Amino acid sequence: MATPPPPRKGSQHSTHEWALTPEPPKVSDEAVIPEYLTLRQLARYANVSERQLRNYLNLPPSQALPCYRPGRKVLVRQSEFDAWFAQYRSRGKPVITRLLRELDLDPERLPEFRSSRNGRG
Repeated sequence: MATPPPPRKGSQHSTHEWALTPEPPKVSDEAVIPEYLTLRQLARYANVSERQLRNYLNLPPSQALPCYRPGRKVLVRQSEFDAWFAQYRSRGKPVITRLLRELDLDPERLPEFRSSRNGRG
C-alpha cells in the first residue's frame, strides 16, 4: 500500500484525512460530448463538412436538420442529429432503393431472395 506524502507545513489536513479524500475522476476531453453542438463540433462528430451541414439546414422544413438559433449561433442537439441522420441509412444499392420507393414499395418490407447464378433454384 502506498504511503501518503507527509503533511506540508501549515497544512490543516492530517495524514488520516488525506487517506479518506477520494481522488477526482479523470475525464478525457474526447469522452465529453456536449448536448448541443456547434456546426464545427458537429462536422467533426459526423465526419461531414460544415458546408454540407449548412445545406442540410437549408432543406425544406420537413427534411431539414433540426437546429436552434440563439442569436446568430447555430446549435444542433446531438440526439436530434442522430435521429435525423438515421433516416438516411440505406442498405443495398441506392438506385434500387430509390426506384422501389418511386413504385411505392418499402424496401425494408420486401422479402429477401437470392438469385443463383448456376441455374439451380
